[in-house]
Amino acid sequence: MWLPVALLGLMFFLMASEQALLTRIVATVIFLILQLPVLLAFYAAILTLNLLLRKDRNSPPETVTLSDAGLQIKTATSFQEHQWAGIKKVSHTRRHLFIYLTPSIACIVPRRVFASAGEWESFNEFCRIKTTDPKQVHPSP
Repeated sequence: MWLPVALLGLMFFLMASEQALLTRIVATVIFLILQLPVLLAFYAAILTLNLLLRKDRNSPPETVTLSDAGLQIKTATSFQEHQWAGIKKVSHTRRHLFIYLTPSIACIVPRRVFASAGEWESFNEFCRIKTTDPKQVHPSP
C-alpha cells in the first residue's frame, strides 16, 4: 500500500536533485509507467488471497431446522441449537429472513432456498410466532 506513495516521493526527489531536470522527469515517468503493471498484479494477488482466505472463515448455514423447542443451525463445521426464548427478534426483507441470535448476530436465511412462496411465508410466520419479540422490518423496495 505504501509503494505508490514511495514511488511518487522518489519521483519528486529525483526531479529536484540534479540539473538535467527534463531528462529526470521523463525517466521517472517512464519508470512509473513500467511499474504500473507490477503494482496492478501485486494488488490483484492480494485481493485474490484475501478472498480465498476469507471464503472458508464464515461458512453459511447448510440447513436451518425449526421445531417447537427452537431452531437448529448446521454448517459445514458446526451445529448450534437455539431455544425460541433466546431469539432476540425476527425480521425480513424481500429476499432474506434475519433470525437474531444476539443483538448483533443473525442467522440469515435467503428466500431463494425455498421451493415456493408459500414455504417462504410459512417459515417466516412460524419464526415470528415462536419468538418472544417478533419485530418486523418492512420489505425494502
